[in-house]
Amino acid sequence: PGAFRLAAAAGVPVVPVGIGGTHRLLNERQKTARPGRVPIRIGAPMALDSAEALARDAHDAVGRLISSV
Repeated sequence: PGAFRLAAAAGVPVVPVGIGGTHRLLNERQKTARPGRVPIRIGAPMALDSAEALARDAHDAVGRLISSV
């Protein structure tokens, strides 16, 4: 939550981003990724007073974005 603490302290928003399908591009044995396309969803900026609340809400928002790809 370090980034969320910085964002909350600075009063700047955090933009949640969901990236889907990356598992199809990963090579488990070599721990590398091969070229390919993945869908990306960018959520609305989020600003809250508490870093912990921001981290929780951002996590939920990213989960929803990934579910939508």
